[in-house]
Amino acid sequence: MRLFVCAILLSLLRFALAPQHAATFPIPTDMHETWPGAKLSEADKQLLQRAVNVELRDLQKESHSPVDVDTAEIALGPLGKGVIVALSNPLVCGTGGCPVYAYVREKTGYRKVLSSFGWAFAVVDSHGAAPDLVIAGNAGGGRITLLLFHYDGKTFTTEACEMLTAKTGDTPSSWWDPSLVNIQPCRQH
Repeated sequence: MRLFVCAILLSLLRFALAPQHAATFPIPTDMHETWPGAKLSEADKQLLQRAVNVELRDLQKESHSPVDVDTAEIALGPLGKGVIVALSNPLVCGTGGCPVYAYVREKTGYRKVLSSFGWAFAVVDSHGAAPDLVIAGNAGGGRITLLLFHYDGKTFTTEACEMLTAKTGDTPSSWWDPSLVNIQPCRQH
């Protein structure tokens, strides 16, 4: 569990040190809360499994129990088809969500290009060649964070963060409906 906590803290530290934008970004209209499974050939399944095993091995060792792997295919423009992966287990997922990774297919296998924490995702248009990725996680107290990741030529790095809170105080029928939530940039503490 210590390795997992260190990875999350490192991600948060990278975000805190990254330049922050005061403006918010649009909530993606096609946030995915379900992971339908990636339709891969047997060879690609084995290559993805090899890449994911690095993360799985550490999480299973820390939690002392099996970790579920949920996947979904994502289109990443010039990077080709990618796979987004959520690793879930009651001992590795906190109230904010579960470890989330994105991989792209290269000649020799899959390469990890994103590491985050959450429970929902979207692929959105970008000002770069590859689309941006958005990962949603719970922030506690009836708040949701949306992290916007931009491809820097090697990996997806955090470009912006926003906090969603319900306008009425009750959980909204959809966190993705801008008329039901207040949107503010995340604050640095």
